[in-house]
Amino acid sequence: MKKKALDRLRAHMRKHAALWIGPGVFFLLAWWFTGTGCVFHATIGLPCPGCGLTRALLAALRGDLAGAWQMHPLFWLAPLILISVVVLYLVAPAHLSTPGMNRFWLLLALLFLVVFLVRMLLYFPEREPLVWNDKALLPRIWSFWKSLLQTVQNRP
Repeated sequence: MKKKALDRLRAHMRKHAALWIGPGVFFLLAWWFTGTGCVFHATIGLPCPGCGLTRALLAALRGDLAGAWQMHPLFWLAPLILISVVVLYLVAPAHLSTPGMNRFWLLLALLFLVVFLVRMLLYFPEREPLVWNDKALLPRIWSFWKSLLQTVQNRP
């Protein structure tokens, strides 16, 4: 059983290598140019529902549970979700998209969305990680167009 699961994982990785490498390169470029690995935050400038999860998990691994909670209160769900998905994919991949699991994923997404909205109302834009990203792509484009329009309007 273990060998079949590993063979299935290897076949998946070979078949979908571009789907893994492409986003990986994109994330690295986004992080390099904008200072964040979050594509949403790097593009739009606003935090996403998962903003702070990585820092929260790192804080939890250091034993700083209060800091982890401050970065993202659902930090404890991320490893459980990841482990569950990997185990299900290796053992029973068909169960990942049953109607019951689809309802579970939807409820999980709604939970993250509600927590995100509450955090945005309470903390945006003063508290990390819910801050505005001036280096994001859209704010940079907006600043460029704004300065270009001002230059054109100020011409004699």
